[in-house]
Amino acid sequence: MSSQSLVKWQFRIRNSKYNQNFIFNYFSVYLAQRRIILIYTFSIVPIII
Repeated sequence: MSSQSLVKWQFRIRNSKYNQNFIFNYFSVYLAQRRIILIYTFSIVPIII
């Protein structure tokens, strides 16, 4: 295995880890927004009823 291909693999692994982190961060932000919306709707609904 040449050092060049090794570097390529390390870069690929690092890239996929970064992508996973990005997706996870995006998803957690999305969930947090959904949770806030749910809390808002549940706090508004009793006022309307």
